[in-house]
Amino acid sequence: MLKTKFPIYIAILMSLSSCFKKEDAIMLPIGTSEIQTVFLGKEYEYDTYFDLGTNAYRQNLRSDWDLRFESSKNGWGVFINTESEIVVHKLDMYHLSEPLTFDTVKIMDKPDLIDKPSGKAEESAFFDWKTYKQGQGASQQHGIYVIEFKRRPLNEKFVRVQILSVSDSNFVCRFTQLYDAAGDSILYNNTDFIIPKSNNYNYTYCSLKGGSPKLIQNVEPSKTDWDFVFTRYIEFFDLGSGVILPYPVNGVKCNKYNVTVARDSVSNFNEIDMSYIARYSFSDREDAIGYDWKSHAYGAGGSYSVNSKLIYIIKDTEGHYYKLRFLDFYNDKAEKGYPKFEFVRIQ
Repeated sequence: MLKTKFPIYIAILMSLSSCFKKEDAIMLPIGTSEIQTVFLGKEYEYDTYFDLGTNAYRQNLRSDWDLRFESSKNGWGVFINTESEIVVHKLDMYHLSEPLTFDTVKIMDKPDLIDKPSGKAEESAFFDWKTYKQGQGASQQHGIYVIEFKRRPLNEKFVRVQILSVSDSNFVCRFTQLYDAAGDSILYNNTDFIIPKSNNYNYTYCSLKGGSPKLIQNVEPSKTDWDFVFTRYIEFFDLGSGVILPYPVNGVKCNKYNVTVARDSVSNFNEIDMSYIARYSFSDREDAIGYDWKSHAYGAGGSYSVNSKLIYIIKDTEGHYYKLRFLDFYNDKAEKGYPKFEFVRIQ
């Protein structure tokens, strides 16, 4: 979790979907090199889920969802879609009857809470929801968060959230808009909204468009059917003197289910085989691949360059090892947003 008051500038999104044809693909043999190119969209608006073993992918529109909830039996994490220009404010209040829960001046005075890109629940904007409570037993009150949508109109800009509980099978939450369509404050909402879990997926997704929660289906493939996703997320850059800048980057996040990644920037790509594995330290962070396989020359005419010497060793959801490197970020028409990468199964 990171606190900041810097604005987030993110592109306007469009729509697309394509099939994830895992059943039609052939498992990549050991030692066979594959080169693949995917298109991220003119405004980088698509999430592209890729499976190494089958050389297959699926794309979804990233703006379809606002919140996602960990779907594993023991999962408790709640995460925001930073691409939707969401920040979270923690009010230190416990009942919607308190006037300050709809005082926008007081809300905006609270720090912006934004998920870190690691995918760890303890580094999310809602990291402390289980302990953010007041009182004991039947009198216990659940702490109030306010989700702020930076570019939505006032009557849709703020939604208050109370996360009441989590179990093996679901989350229970309450969502209350700050204002109705006429601009009047909405004080109470005693309706519980159930977010079901499914062990087949990493997350259950929810949209708050219009201020009311709606479950969104088929956002990502089954957790066993992909290894990483090309996406756009917020990275945090230390500018010095305590100044932290949140900034949108185009990068790669890993499937949190069984996928681990190591980096190698000194070895020859063609020489890496299973004898190298013991020397690597593998990470289970979602941003273990991240964005820095490319760099940008800022200023007039600035372009992206790719570091093909940076090699990623990936253990996939099925336990196989692959080596992967990026080759380009442009297509043959010099249009950006077309990452090209080479990968080889080594075990």
